Amino acid sequence: MTEQQSAEPRLRFYGGVPALFIPFAVMLVGILWLGFTGLAFPEAFWPMVLAGLFVGLLLARSKQAYVDALVSGVGSHMLAVILLAWFLAGILGTLLSQTGLIEGLVWLSLTIGVAAAWFPLVTFFASAILSVSTGTSIGTILAITPVLFPAGFEVGADPLLLLGAIIGGAFVGDNIAPISDTTIVSAYSQGTDIRKVVRSRLKYAGVAAGITVLLYIGFALGGTTGAQPPTEAEVGPTGLIMLLAPAC
Repeated sequence: MTEQQSAEPRLRFYGGVPALFIPFAVMLVGILWLGFTGLAFPEAFWPMVLAGLFVGLLLARSKQAYVDALVSGVGSHMLAVILLAWFLAGILGTLLSQTGLIEGLVWLSLTIGVAAAWFPLVTFFASAILSVSTGTSIGTILAITPVLFPAGFEVGADPLLLLGAIIGGAFVGDNIAPISDTTIVSAYSQGTDIRKVVRSRLKYAGVAAGITVLLYIGFALGGTTGAQPPTEAEVGPTGLIMLLAPAC
């Protein structure tokens, strides 16, 4: 070790290793607060991230070492890959949602004639399909909730089951989406390709999705059928063609 390396301050925190969880706890509490207050937009997450970083700075024994480590992390190649994947997923998600994919999924469920008791199950599949297509769970939740939640509530579907279907489908789809930022980062950080990452996740996501589907089938068989979904909804099948975008 050279004299210059030995003179560099080491990154240590007041409270030791357990103190490392405090900045993450600050970010987590902030994000949960955004969710409960209805402000869970991607743009609103940045203040919570900055708050966590600031708390980490306060806990660091050497501020210089903390700033050096932060700058090194920001300038890393991995972070560039993460941000690029996140931006591209957001762009594709916005493109698909604005070109009628959600309306196409709603049209499909209305054409089939889904009853109220089965609407949460259809919502789960629609949310999973959209999430796989866009590669973003949060974007799927924000895009599909204003469409399918009111439609399901209107025909008498259980609102709690609807919310669970939207969130569950979004995260199941995002977990196996080849274009998801988490999938790309996992492949990059582990030195493998995206196909292998998706294949390794399929068995876990498949079990979770299978259990969820069985539960929703049980809820549907034990519930009332309700009225048929409103056919006057202004939806059409043309948006379904956008499912080819992520496949290509």
